[in-house]
Amino acid sequence: MKKLTDSPHLFAFITVLCWAPSYVFNRALAPFLSPESLGFLRFGIAAVILSAILIRKKLSFPEPRDLPRFAIAALCGFSLYMIIFNKGTGMLTAATSSVIIAISPVLTTILASVIFHERLKPVLWLFIGLEFAGIVILTDVRMGFSVNQGILWMLLCVLMFSCFNLFQRKLTEKYTPLQTSGICILFGAIELIWAAPTAIREFTALPVLMKSYVLFLGLFSSALAYITWAEAFAKAKKTSDVVNYMFLTPFLAALLDFILNREIPKPTVIIGGLMILTGAILFNITGSRNTQK
Repeated sequence: MKKLTDSPHLFAFITVLCWAPSYVFNRALAPFLSPESLGFLRFGIAAVILSAILIRKKLSFPEPRDLPRFAIAALCGFSLYMIIFNKGTGMLTAATSSVIIAISPVLTTILASVIFHERLKPVLWLFIGLEFAGIVILTDVRMGFSVNQGILWMLLCVLMFSCFNLFQRKLTEKYTPLQTSGICILFGAIELIWAAPTAIREFTALPVLMKSYVLFLGLFSSALAYITWAEAFAKAKKTSDVVNYMFLTPFLAALLDFILNREIPKPTVIIGGLMILTGAILFNITGSRNTQK
């Protein structure tokens, strides 16, 4: 049991289990809450919980010189990211959104390679090409510009979350996973404080079921998920050991979407999604073996 808890794999798997419902719940909440309101509610709930835990455990506040890193990480992974994420998921099916986000592990690996001066072998670029071909099929221009716009929002999320992963990786080298997640989420909630009046008004008008979705997103998809994500990074030897688990998210999200809404993915989503996931998995497997300094 101790060997399992010392490994990043358990914590990474718990994270994707908590994240998968967010694609379904965000889409359900889109008609009721603005992207800004949902972002504030989600991270406001998480910030209150994590702040209480930080105080109870008497964990120190970050050094002043590290605060800009936490603020930028919060923008990339929480406040600005969540506004964009909510816009994108409101325009797409849960399966489509989660498949696009599955590109994050590859982009994270590319950025990490650049930062750490690693050279990518040519075969890895072939896998990247396969992914972008999958995106083109997934877009399906015949479906109209609104679908394309949603995909563009989600691609921007991929870039931002990849940057967040790198910040998370560096911050957990100096701070505990609880400190890293707690302070980042606190910054994220502060950065969205301007949306609080509208968020509270919209939340009070929600049906009971929709309120339960918001609470789940705050408690599990935010507070718990980002603690376990940071814990996974802290225990991992390589970034790819953790981000690899994001490949499971599309399947979990599509399964939950089918269970709750009986929503079967369109052929373009299945074909494009399989291309993206195949390219992402091959990239990660090959990259972890062949990436050179």
